[in-house]
Amino acid sequence: MVKRVYIAHGKAISLRVVADQIAKVLEANDMICEVTNEFNVLSFRRLRYTGIIMVYPCDPVFASEFLGYYTIFKHAFGDRLIWYTTVEGYPHRVLASRPAWKYVEFVANSKFTMRMLSRVGLNVVDVVYHGIDPDEVRRAKLIGEDLRRKVKTDFKDKVVFGVVSSAHFRKGMDHLLHAISLLDDDVRSRTVFLIISEPKIMSLLNQYSNIDNVFFVDEMGRRTHEEILGFMYACDYTVFPSMCEGFGLPVLESMAMGRPVIHCWFPPLSEFSSQEYNITFPYTRVQEVYPTETGTGGIVFTLHRYRPEDLAKAITTAVKIYLDNPSRYTLMCEKVQEIAMKYNIYELYRKFVDKMAKY
Repeated sequence: MVKRVYIAHGKAISLRVVADQIAKVLEANDMICEVTNEFNVLSFRRLRYTGIIMVYPCDPVFASEFLGYYTIFKHAFGDRLIWYTTVEGYPHRVLASRPAWKYVEFVANSKFTMRMLSRVGLNVVDVVYHGIDPDEVRRAKLIGEDLRRKVKTDFKDKVVFGVVSSAHFRKGMDHLLHAISLLDDDVRSRTVFLIISEPKIMSLLNQYSNIDNVFFVDEMGRRTHEEILGFMYACDYTVFPSMCEGFGLPVLESMAMGRPVIHCWFPPLSEFSSQEYNITFPYTRVQEVYPTETGTGGIVFTLHRYRPEDLAKAITTAVKIYLDNPSRYTLMCEKVQEIAMKYNIYELYRKFVDKMAKY
């Protein structure tokens, strides 16, 4: 019998990437997949799906409608219904106390996500990390080679830092711009920061009159995933200023492209990153931000607060390594790629293949 798998995902770019990668692995195992961000119940009877994978954050507000779908289909699909989830803190206890949430068997994308869900009594049956598509990495390097030549021509003798991030407060873009403003004149004159984000990041940038080495190069969502990976390859380092993640896929992606990452050392990044070959710095405290403060959703964000001064020091260290110790930089590039390529989607998502094949 032909196995048809319905893969529904949230609207965030990272969720779409993960859903597409899962589909690619399933299709490599002779399954037919439909990937969509619209849960169309009417199509189930017409196309006779044999399995469902839901790629949604465990936000008890935004994901409540999908909770209903889960409870409807669990009896019919059994183990062939998977809720693959992430969370950047923990679901609000009151909102997650609805009895139906206890019925869901979640597959978490990190041990951090598993701990956060378990904290409020939700059921996690497995942890499956996000991964890297080796075919996509090879294609992205071809894109990146041309782009890198242009970047190095346009910014000759500069150390180029790439940033791919939304403007959400947990992503720490305000901390990054503050850190850049703290760089001493000699370091700043040797650096350039290329940012792919949302246009509203410009309002933050305008707060710093002394920054002239930061360029907004494109808007998030306008480029293909391969082009974003190629952009990472074109730069010398990736800066990931985030304070709160369910996984942190851009860190793994930059590593796969052979580019060291500057980031705060907190879970779940600490589950797969490298303190030896990336450039990391500590957080100073953990802050829980409740939905009443953000005005949206049902997640209590767990922010790992750090000092912009420490990020500035990490950037300074990266500049010195690149300019003064090229052999060390080359080793870092080689090692982070070696680590990242161990997270191969064809191996990690094999668990999903096995579940969907049970029909």
